[in-house]
Amino acid sequence: MYALPGMQRSGNDENTLLTLLFYGLLLFVYEPLGSIYPFLPPLLGLAVWVVAARTSWTQKALWLLYLYFYEIDHGLFCCMLIATALGVSFVYKKLTHFIACVNCLKVILAVLYYASVTVLLIFLSYIFNTHFNLEVTLILYYMILDLVVVLNAK
Repeated sequence: MYALPGMQRSGNDENTLLTLLFYGLLLFVYEPLGSIYPFLPPLLGLAVWVVAARTSWTQKALWLLYLYFYEIDHGLFCCMLIATALGVSFVYKKLTHFIACVNCLKVILAVLYYASVTVLLIFLSYIFNTHFNLEVTLILYYMILDLVVVLNAK
């Protein structure tokens, strides 16, 4: 069969489908496993890094959906993680004017996100008179593992 030059198949379509499959599996398999096995890090820093640094709206939307499912699964306040991620993403855009080191930006972004989520959880639990089990060692463990994942991300 004769094919026109503009009708050739692009290799980008295959890469896009593979990344969407990977993010879909991460969203629907890893997050529920993270609630069963508490030693798995929640990858919140990686989600914030993708939301802040990437330009693909599909990746950003899937990671924001991941944050929303994490909120639902762990009983956090509605859209707290998403609002914090968007706020930290705004701070990231401002920090890129002053800091050129990409790895430094990744570390600052992840630490800032975990610190702001922890402070916001303490503040909101005080306002609404609820109690969250905030163990500092577990938060530090998650943050260190998440830093390793974020630093190895492209």
